[in-house]
Amino acid sequence: MQLPNPYQLSNNYTRKLCSALVPAAGTSGRMGYPKLFLPFLKNKTFLEEIVSQYLRFGCEKVVVVVNQKDMINVQSISVLFGKPDIKFVVNPNPENGRFASIQLGLKEIGAENDVFMQNIDNPFVDLDLLTTLLESLNPRCWSVPVFNKRRGHPLCMSREVADVVRKCIDRDVDIRKIIANFDCSEIEAANNSILLNINTPEDYVRVFKKNFK
Repeated sequence: MQLPNPYQLSNNYTRKLCSALVPAAGTSGRMGYPKLFLPFLKNKTFLEEIVSQYLRFGCEKVVVVVNQKDMINVQSISVLFGKPDIKFVVNPNPENGRFASIQLGLKEIGAENDVFMQNIDNPFVDLDLLTTLLESLNPRCWSVPVFNKRRGHPLCMSREVADVVRKCIDRDVDIRKIIANFDCSEIEAANNSILLNINTPEDYVRVFKKNFK
């Protein structure tokens, strides 16, 4: 099937249409500060860095799932809020777990695009890696970067795989159990940034060599 408005990468490869999902509705209890608003390099927050990189990559839409409290603060970030290619979705019950946020985000994205999923606790986005992850997909496949045989961020789901996750009626399931039923393409990453999970103040200091406050 010919996809509409393909984004040409080279003479022999046409990028598929894609979107990005950022589940970020957790309370950041161990950090003691909303991870969305942690400072990144160049005066950007984690949220701003992730969203801007996926838009730069060419995603049609970036969907960020947040809790109600953080949504109030998101609305004050004029650089992001209100743009047509960025959508913020509120998870009214974040205590129900991460899978609920994933499904809310996928429902907003719809069924037409392949989907990247990037956790808010890892703000490092490698555009070359995204290209390879997306290029490696087939219709019933997902892809993930690896470093030293360990899988990291982000994962990339074909639209068919994303649709199965979206329609799952078991609200207590882990997404990993669902996608394990499909083929996986492992892509070797250039460095260990794909493995980072910045969940505590100590993690932040270890990665950025400074405090965030």
